[in-house]
Amino acid sequence: EEGDDDLFVERCVSALRVKLDILKNAQVRRVTFLVAAPDDLAPPAIYTFRAKSDFAEDVFFRYIEPPHAYYLDLVRLRNFSIRLADAQQTLLSNVHCYVATPREKSDDMRFFVRSLTLAPDFAASDAERMLVECLAVLELQIGEAEKAQRIQLARETSLTSGKKKGSKSFSTASKSKGLSNVRSKNHVFLAIVARSTLVSPAAAREAVAVLCRRYAEKLRQLGVAEVEVKLTCQVLGHSSPLHIVASNPTGFVLRLDTYVEEDGEIVGDDERPIRIFRSVDVDPALNAQAHNEGDWDGMDVSSAYEVESKFAKKRAIAANSDCLYCYDYISLFEAAIREQWPAENSKRPARCVDFVELVVVPTDANEAPQFNWTAADHAAGLLCIIPEPHRPPGTNKIGMVAWDAVFKTPEYPNGRSVIIIANDITIKAGSFGTREDVLFDLASQYARSRGLPRLYLAANSGARIGLSSKVRDAFQIKWKQDDDPTLGFDYLYLNTEQHDALCTSINHKACEARIVSEPEQLPEAVRKTKGAPAIYRLTDVYGDSFTESDLGVENLRGSGCIAGESSRAYRDIFTLTLVVGRSVGIGAYLVRLGHRTIQRAQTSPIILTGYQALNKLLGRNVYTSNDQLGGAKEIMYPNGVTHLVAIDHIDVVRSAIKWLSYVPERRGSPLPIITSIDPTERPILWRPKPNTPYDPRLLLAGSSVKDAQGVADLSEINNSNDENAWIPGFFDKDTLMETLAGWAKTVVVGRARLGGIPVGFIVTENRTAEAQHPADPADPTSSEKVTNQAGMVWFPDSAHKTAQAISDFSAEDLPLFIFANWRGFSGGQRDMFDEILKFGAHIVDKLVAFSQPVFIYIPPLAELRGGAWVVIDPTINLDIMEMYAADTARGGVLEPQGIVEIKFREKDLKNTMHRLDNEIIRLDAQIAEARREADSGREAKLRARVDAREKLLLPVYTSVAVHFADMHDTPGRMTHVGAIRAEVPWRQARAFFYHRLQRRLAEFEARNRLVSLGRGSITPRTASAQLRDTALAAGIHSYDSDDKAATAWLKSAHHEKIQLETTVATAGAKNALYQIINSSLSPTATANALFNAISSLPDAERQSQLKSAIKKQFS
Repeated sequence: EEGDDDLFVERCVSALRVKLDILKNAQVRRVTFLVAAPDDLAPPAIYTFRAKSDFAEDVFFRYIEPPHAYYLDLVRLRNFSIRLADAQQTLLSNVHCYVATPREKSDDMRFFVRSLTLAPDFAASDAERMLVECLAVLELQIGEAEKAQRIQLARETSLTSGKKKGSKSFSTASKSKGLSNVRSKNHVFLAIVARSTLVSPAAAREAVAVLCRRYAEKLRQLGVAEVEVKLTCQVLGHSSPLHIVASNPTGFVLRLDTYVEEDGEIVGDDERPIRIFRSVDVDPALNAQAHNEGDWDGMDVSSAYEVESKFAKKRAIAANSDCLYCYDYISLFEAAIREQWPAENSKRPARCVDFVELVVVPTDANEAPQFNWTAADHAAGLLCIIPEPHRPPGTNKIGMVAWDAVFKTPEYPNGRSVIIIANDITIKAGSFGTREDVLFDLASQYARSRGLPRLYLAANSGARIGLSSKVRDAFQIKWKQDDDPTLGFDYLYLNTEQHDALCTSINHKACEARIVSEPEQLPEAVRKTKGAPAIYRLTDVYGDSFTESDLGVENLRGSGCIAGESSRAYRDIFTLTLVVGRSVGIGAYLVRLGHRTIQRAQTSPIILTGYQALNKLLGRNVYTSNDQLGGAKEIMYPNGVTHLVAIDHIDVVRSAIKWLSYVPERRGSPLPIITSIDPTERPILWRPKPNTPYDPRLLLAGSSVKDAQGVADLSEINNSNDENAWIPGFFDKDTLMETLAGWAKTVVVGRARLGGIPVGFIVTENRTAEAQHPADPADPTSSEKVTNQAGMVWFPDSAHKTAQAISDFSAEDLPLFIFANWRGFSGGQRDMFDEILKFGAHIVDKLVAFSQPVFIYIPPLAELRGGAWVVIDPTINLDIMEMYAADTARGGVLEPQGIVEIKFREKDLKNTMHRLDNEIIRLDAQIAEARREADSGREAKLRARVDAREKLLLPVYTSVAVHFADMHDTPGRMTHVGAIRAEVPWRQARAFFYHRLQRRLAEFEARNRLVSLGRGSITPRTASAQLRDTALAAGIHSYDSDDKAATAWLKSAHHEKIQLETTVATAGAKNALYQIINSSLSPTATANALFNAISSLPDAERQSQLKSAIKKQFS
């Protein structure tokens, strides 16, 4: 009736201890009091007292019926001081909410909500109701706790109702006061006792996964770190109970660990085994972690909950930078790759990602594996990097980690290797010290030496800075005037003892100092002291090389090393940077040097200097965030540094996996070709309307009827009344991935698939685009500038974008399709100043260096003219480039109207009228007659009639002249003069280019093999000619005209082709030997060395054969 639990418990303890001896003699282990509530509808209050504590109350079990207590596993809360905050009995379960604080850390409060239900049968819907009840109780208790914190905060800070402007938020203020964040580390426990229910672990796990995903946002809001479900039932194939622990440490990937309880080792004298958790290995689709076993595997079932989960501190540090702990990205890659697999695909592996960490070790195997290496060891060539399969996560000691990862994707179901390098932002803010630079450099070289793609997860604070704490804590100051420091100082110095400790050790020399010998330069206090020890003036501070490394310029030297390595990596292999946090200084340069960039939309700026430092430099608060300087949407996406913008961390990883799907597993390997579900022989039905601007992406990707209304010709669409009907475009459906979309919008670039073959594409934007230049807050006179850029024209930025895209495709070994629709380059004064000539020339440079097939195609109703034709003409690189045009395409120096202005002027038009118009011909005859008759009046009247007739016909004949000029630009004439290879109708272009691409890829593979065998004796063009001659000689007479037949022959192992390879290899070997011998100062010595090398071969018969063959060739 008094409602005071503690008072009632005190009375019970007193009463029980009076009878303590009697109770113990009777071997009473527990006494439970059930106290009826005044309200008949309320459940009774329950208090439990145990003999082992002389019948003190077991507060874990307050309000819990003794039979129920066993199922709630309350003993596992023993690392916490707990207090029951609420207890409710519902129609389905009993819910108990405990306030818990760690015994060693009383300011870290959290809630444990534990619910129990007993039923003969149980369904997933009942578990959902239990979870909802627990969350409702937790939400109520969190609200009460935050209310109490607000009251305490107001009392401590003496806040009034008139809150000052600019004061801290509650969350910020409470954190500064050391108050707990009650919306984190909370735990929900559902105990379900249904002994007659048969449950399979996989089904139970799936049910828990569905619940956690359904209520993910609510769980996040209430700070629930774990949801634990304990099923006491019949477990299919295993012992009972079944435990399922759901957590989401990254916030993006649900982790589910499943355990059963089973007997472990026998411990103690009672010869009974302890009960332990044992992981149940089920479908890892719901468990995107790097290992099968859960954290509890092998632990005692009564083990106490950890106060902090593994890596909790690391994750908290990373979260303060709005980033993820680097090792957590492993689970994100697993989840992203699993999403790429169709759910029904039988080839989908059980685990899609295998990670092995790369570690730095000495090249000398006799060195200790854990020796304390330095950048000097790397400079001396004493270090290498190797995979360490058994290295536990989180054991790194420096702020950089690297993995050799195997991704099992739909393109490579058996796995492809990818090298991943990541900043660890939890170690010195992810800054680059010399040891971090060494690991980055070695990991990148590891990728280059194997031709593997290199992914870099960027989240750093630039080059490391520091000061020597040893010298800082030791130096003295020579003031100009000892009693007035405000007058300044002369120098810093050390006394003898400090000098001996810091300056004399060879291995630990921290600074340089010279003795002060002139009496007038000594500090006054020293001069006045007789027999005072010498003092030493500080000249240089080195820092202890063992304990205080990485203080300054050495970090910049390391940064220069990895900058050069990143540049080489872009040239040699596929590089991709994932900007998942801030990237500063050298971190920003590494982003750009890797070129391909995916940047998170928020709080992941790419900057050289932080906004606070710039504000100090400017002397006023100009910038308010780093996103103003290097944010994705504001700066880096519009200026072309960032290729793709992602919403969050998982979206960054998804984008990277999708990009990788277009890239070969190694540099120079075959393309990752997949089976296309979009038929290669189907017609292209998306066709633009004449004189109507349209989105060129739709031309390539296709669209629905709804999106094509008004811009596409729907005359050939059977179901054009269905807005959702699909109109197919050039590439495979749903494979187009655009990059650099925020920059230079008059050109569209990206990757797609044609019949399952990955390709790069460049297509002209034919609509007017806007180029935005933001105002600089540091310049009050600046303002945002928006420039309209006409479609079908190359501007400096779009020409630069085109060249950059070609370079990227080249490094990815992708074939290239250029859908050309340019009228030329913009040549105005500003564009000339902005280096339009330079970037146009870069297009040529990149095409000259390209090594994969390039197809230039002028689409329907498109045109290619003037300088725009010149920079992509196939003669730039005849070995790889081919040009085609649609039947309605046009190409020429100028547009027909321009040609008419120059080459078919008004005089020529009038001559044509006088040649063709019957009326003018008749009037000309009459004028001639009047002239013969010397009738000037009549002649004047007739001439006036001719002038009137010419004026009337001039517009018509102008259009005739334009049409006539246009006939010089048709695909027929382009084919006739050899400017293009063939005219390809748009409707059949997909099928044509699919087979042509297959043929060219097979031809390139065969001729590259010949060039390799030829060892400099044969060029690619010669190799192609020899392949053609060999095919014709083998009876493939349609080699030039039938791409299917040519492809079949090129991919086959025909005798004639093998003979050609043998002949070329022989010529190549002879040429190589000749070059070696001829380049030597002593050809005889070289020949002798060659025969000596042959003689060292273990096979005597092979020695004799080689010597005879060489003598025969050179005889």
